[in-house]
This record gives sequence, C-alpha cells and structure tokens, in this order.
Amino acid sequence: MNRIYKRDAVEGMNILYEKYGEFVDLIVTDPPYKIVQGGAKTKGKNAMGGSLSQGSDNVSKGTIFDYNDTELKDWIPAATKLLKEGAFFYCFTNSLNMRELLNIANDNKLKLNNILVMVKDNCVVNQWYMKNVEYVCFFRKGKAKPLNDRGLKTAIEVIMPRGEEKVHPTQKPYDYIEMLVKNSSQEGEIVLDPFMGSGTTAKACEKLKRRYIGFEIDEKYNI
Repeated sequence: MNRIYKRDAVEGMNILYEKYGEFVDLIVTDPPYKIVQGGAKTKGKNAMGGSLSQGSDNVSKGTIFDYNDTELKDWIPAATKLLKEGAFFYCFTNSLNMRELLNIANDNKLKLNNILVMVKDNCVVNQWYMKNVEYVCFFRKGKAKPLNDRGLKTAIEVIMPRGEEKVHPTQKPYDYIEMLVKNSSQEGEIVLDPFMGSGTTAKACEKLKRRYIGFEIDEKYNI
C-alpha cells in the first residue's frame, strides 16, 4: 500500500488480482487515449498554453509519451476485477473515446452513474468549436450507494495547473481529484490509480487519510 510501482498497469493489476482478489474501494484515473481522429494516442489533451499546439508532430504521431499502447479493452477488465462490490470508478476521457469507454465498461458489468464535466480555463483549438472541457465517466460495480456529498454538480469549473505547479503534461487540478476521492471513499479505504502520472491521486489520498496503490511506467513521471 501507499506505493507507485514502475511497471505496466495491466500486468501489475493482474498480479494484484491473483494475490488479493477484489480489494479496491475506489478507482480514479486519467488513462492514455486518442486525442486526434485517426488513432494517435497520448495520455494528453493539448490545451492552448499547454505543452502541445494544434498541428504539432507530437499530436499527429502520439509521441508526447514513450508509452502510448495501453488499450481500454485491456486495462478496463483488469481494473474492474479489483473493485469491491459497490465501489466507484472514475475515468477521464474525451469525446473521441467516450463511446468505446462506455461500451467496454458495459461489457465488464460497470454501471454508469453519471458523466461529469470538468470545465477548464483553457481550451483546445478545433474547427468545430474550441474544446474547453474534459469528461469523467462515473461508474459503479454492483449495487448503488450514495456519495458522501450529494450536493455537488456534474459540471465544475477548474483552474488547470501552470508553471512550476505543472510537472506533467496532462496533470489534473489537485482540488478536482481531491473532490472525487473525498466524495467517493472513506478514511482508511484503498484507492487505485493505474496511470499515476504526476501522482495527484496519491497526494489527495495522503491528505485525506486514504490508502493508495498505483502504477506509472514512464520513469520521467514516476515519483
């Protein structure tokens, strides 16, 4: 517990399942996914003022990260097996990947509670309206249970990390991740993030007195 392992997420989750079975109380993760039509993948969503710009070779080739090959069809089943009955599962995505994510989640008997919208203070250049949101598909495994705070809205405005605060190209606002963890778990419970990146989920768990376990294969971001 309370470690981020430098290894392939699917491999690591399968090892955990063989040893412990269903033991995870919550999953919060921002996985690799396509950001351009045609198949290029990164773990990133370029934003104006961010690390990439529209038309960049990195966007077209999907080379912002060294490891971009993790598929939804591979990691979703591995993650779902680890969840306890009634546990929640938050997964960041975009419009290009939402249909596939929802289909694969359904195939793995994850039930959609809601689709959350993170409204950013920056945007991605696009010929069909500039994109300033990211989506979070909010699932559960098994029977429904209430959130800790049922007064929160589905769409929440955030300030994206910048400057020295931003140590990872696709880093999410700490306050937003903390909200998800706080609202969907209890002290002492176990939170899994298969794609830790800058470790925001781990930091939220430490502050909120949750236990955590995660994976980050890219040593540039492994902390």
